Amino acid sequence: GGTHRKSFRRIITYTRLIITPGRHADRPCFISFSNRGGWKWVLHLHLAGGRLICDEHLPNLYDRRGATMIDRIQWLGHASFRIQGPPLIYINPWHVARNAFHADAILITSDQYDHCSPGDIDKLRGPNTVIVASPLAAVTLGDHAKVLRPWQSLNIGLARVTAVPAYTFTHHHPVSKGELGFVISLDYYDIYYAGSTDVIPELEHVQADVAILPVAAGQGTMSLEQAVSLVKRMRPSWVIGSHWGTFGGTHLDVQAMAREIDGQSKVVMLEKMR
Repeated sequence: GGTHRKSFRRIITYTRLIITPGRHADRPCFISFSNRGGWKWVLHLHLAGGRLICDEHLPNLYDRRGATMIDRIQWLGHASFRIQGPPLIYINPWHVARNAFHADAILITSDQYDHCSPGDIDKLRGPNTVIVASPLAAVTLGDHAKVLRPWQSLNIGLARVTAVPAYTFTHHHPVSKGELGFVISLDYYDIYYAGSTDVIPELEHVQADVAILPVAAGQGTMSLEQAVSLVKRMRPSWVIGSHWGTFGGTHLDVQAMAREIDGQSKVVMLEKMR
């Protein structure tokens, strides 16, 4: 309708300011935005001859409430997750079983033993696996790892991985260690994996469709109340609890988080996969 077309014109006008021929010449760009009702638009833009072009058949309008991205995220216990691809992505694998398929990417948030497990990484990696790690975790893993620092990004197949700062205001995870969270952008969805962090000022800049947050994990990470406040500000469609079921939180904490969020986002308590 006319209202939507006006919004598209405003976005294209703004995009002219942030996409420049010198940096993005002839490279496609996808920009997504959504309203409070859950509808999401996707613009496919590219530069051609110095002009910003929007493809005729896009923007594409679809109802994200019917999407299946949440079904592709699997909890492997504690802080370990798998995102079914392509690309096939593991986050902090620990006590995991071997898979028939090699990982396309393995993301490691810190050098903590339950996040950075060389033995588990060896179970999953193949000759073309990309391992992305914080600086200290990369020291443990050796030359196999690519180091990302906060706000740096890396394209892995169809996914874009952006490192996000992760630290606590206590001595457990100081900012000096350079630990990370990640935003994984895949199929027009942004998945935020918090790692071991407090609700820090830098998270004001993070928006996500799916937020994977620690649940009463202790060790100075965000409390249940802080996690709820972050959800109410970030407003993801889905919230998944991490760092529970072994030490730290339990399923009761996940249920408590769901009650406190009170339907503003859907809290999904995943069953543990192998």
